[in-house]
Amino acid sequence: MNSSRTYLTFDIGATNTRMILWDGDTVVTQEKYATPVSDQQGIHTLLTKAKAILEGRLPSGIGIGVCGQVKDGSIDGVPPNLPYWENTPIQSVVAETFGGSEILVAQDGICSAWAEGELQPAGKTYLLSIGTGVGGAFIDTSVSPWYTIAAEPGHMIVDMRTDEHIGLTAGSLTEYLAGGKAEHMYGRSFDLFTEKSPEWELFAYAAACGISTIASLFNPDRVILSGGVIERQNHLLAKIISSFQDTLQIFDADRIRISLSNIPSDIIVGQGLATMLRQLQ
Repeated sequence: MNSSRTYLTFDIGATNTRMILWDGDTVVTQEKYATPVSDQQGIHTLLTKAKAILEGRLPSGIGIGVCGQVKDGSIDGVPPNLPYWENTPIQSVVAETFGGSEILVAQDGICSAWAEGELQPAGKTYLLSIGTGVGGAFIDTSVSPWYTIAAEPGHMIVDMRTDEHIGLTAGSLTEYLAGGKAEHMYGRSFDLFTEKSPEWELFAYAAACGISTIASLFNPDRVILSGGVIERQNHLLAKIISSFQDTLQIFDADRIRISLSNIPSDIIVGQGLATMLRQLQ
C-alpha cells in the first residue's frame, strides 16, 4: 500500500459510523460501528479505531463526514439527530494525534456530491439521500465536478392534502421518508413492509412532492437517489417516477431524469472524502 495515497475516512451518521481505509481510490478495508451519542466518547472512539486500523502508519489524509453544517473543521451548531455533538472541534482534536496528515471535515451531503460529481456529465444534478434521515446536495458539473452546495432537504414541508390524498396532512419530508421516523409515521418499520404494502405509495408520493420542490428551486437535469432505504427497496424508483410524472403533472417533468446512484450508500461519503483528499495533495 502506497503511504502517499493512503486515506482514512469516517462517515459519522445518526445511527452508524463507517470507517474506510483507502489505497488511492480502492477500498482496502472497512468497518462499521454504532455512532456514540456523546461527542467526547465519539472522538475517542474515532481515534481508537483509527490507530487500530493504521497499525502505526501515518496516512496522507484523514477525512470525516458529518451530518449538519461544518465551519473551520468543527460542527457548527447542533447537527440533526446528533444533539450531543454540538460545536464539536473535530479537526483540531484529530490533528493532535495525526498532525502530519491532511485532515478534512465536511458535511456528508457535500461528501456524497464529490463522489457523484466525478461520474456525472456536464449539467445540474441533485443528489437526494434517503436513509435514517434525509440529506441532499446540488452539483453543477458544468462548472466543476466538485461545485456543490448542501443543506437539509428533509426539513422541507410537503403538503399531502390533494384531491388524490384526502385526509392526509402536511409534514416534513423527513417524517414521510426517513427510516428513523418510519415507525412514528406509519406505525411500523420500513423493514416490516412488503413490496406490495400500500404505505409505499404514500412514501413515493411524498418523495415526488419533495423532488418537485427541489426541481422548482434548482432546475436540475437529473435527480439521483441514494441511501439505505432506497437501496433496500428496488421497486421504489418506478413508483417515485410515476408519481412525479403522472400524479403531480409537473411542467416539463419528462426532462428531469430520476435514477439510482451507482455508488453504494455505505461508501459514498468515504469515496467523496478520498476524492477530495486526492485533489488537495
